[in-house]
Amino acid sequence: MASGLQGNGLGNDLGIGGRFTYTYSEYDDSEISTVSALEAEINWFAVDKAPDVFHGGQALLGLAGLTESVGDTSERIGVKLRPGFIRSNNAVTRLNQAADGRFVPARFGAITNPVLDLGVLVEAYPGNRHWGFRVDVGDLVAFYPDLPARGFRVRHQLAASIALNYHFFSKSKSKQR
Repeated sequence: MASGLQGNGLGNDLGIGGRFTYTYSEYDDSEISTVSALEAEINWFAVDKAPDVFHGGQALLGLAGLTESVGDTSERIGVKLRPGFIRSNNAVTRLNQAADGRFVPARFGAITNPVLDLGVLVEAYPGNRHWGFRVDVGDLVAFYPDLPARGFRVRHQLAASIALNYHFFSKSKSKQR
């Protein structure tokens, strides 16, 4: 899976990762149906960014949550709601106030912050119900804790991914009869 982040907060990054999806609702092969799923995703962004009070170094993004989609066995469109975390390995973790009143970095290290991924997804399974493609686009909302001179911040960022999917099995009403 290839992933991308663009916007304020985390910068413009390209990454790689993987996703596991468990579909817990059944669908009917002969008609349009709604499918609910639980999924977990992890992405690694290898670009070593300069440290600041929001991020720095390489990043690891982990998400887990719900998807709901509608469609038939060859095409689906849906929504996703996935909380998670973003971990940067070289961010500013502490600020000190200088004599002139400015805040200066005092400590660098790994920092982990909560995120929420809200968005849409499109899946297509051309000619085969097991192999397909998925495109996700959404708003990755990152929540940063209170630090002097920064305060509590919420940052919005465009997040997109494209993936090659393989379904090991499918819960189909018509196959269980």
